[in-house]
Amino acid sequence: MEPIPAPIADQLAALDHRIRWLTAVCTLLGLGLVLMICYRFVPTQPELAANKFVLVDPHGRVRGQFTQWADGTPVLELDDRDGQQRLLLLAGADGSSGLRILDSSRTHRVYLQCGSDGWPGLVLTGPRGQTLLRLATGPNGVGRIERLDTTGTLLDPHPAP
Repeated sequence: MEPIPAPIADQLAALDHRIRWLTAVCTLLGLGLVLMICYRFVPTQPELAANKFVLVDPHGRVRGQFTQWADGTPVLELDDRDGQQRLLLLAGADGSSGLRILDSSRTHRVYLQCGSDGWPGLVLTGPRGQTLLRLATGPNGVGRIERLDTTGTLLDPHPAP
């Protein structure tokens, strides 16, 4: 058997080198394609479900909870560091929803609501919980502003046109 001339041997070695690189690249691309196809069949994170989620601070104090009332109304409650309710977000079973903001004495100071009929309202209260200002709309689509004194008496009984 005759030896292969040096120029041809160099060319064959270069071709062999290129074929090895091409084989490696094709293998990696093929493996990537297989992984992409198989990824669709990998089980995903299971759904997390519970009756109540509780948020605690680093000291173990409850700072909030996501739960539901006895009638099934979902409620998100955020508490201050003393465990007193400060914010309450709820979605009623009747289709109504509301956001209540409480002060440090647990008095509802702001109540933003949307009734089951779809009309919104906003109530602002005084330090003892008495309604002082009510912004409301109703089925006729007309908005109204009601200002009340600390006894609950309507201050301006004649709404503006």
